[in-house]
Amino acid sequence: MPDNELTAVRTVRREISAECGGDVDRVLDYYEEVQQLIKQSGRYQFVKKPFRIVASTGKERHVTNP
Repeated sequence: MPDNELTAVRTVRREISAECGGDVDRVLDYYEEVQQLIKQSGRYQFVKKPFRIVASTGKERHVTNP
């Protein structure tokens, strides 16, 4: 990926983090909400993976490398 594309992705990630006040839980909630909207659109298929409880928050989080 060219540097200008990486810069654009990093800029958007920083903006999302800033909108969430730098709170990791709020950032994850934001991404989960966006994921649900994308799923509801029906444009893409998603693989269902197991969830686990994250000890620090007690919330379910999608974990790819438990």
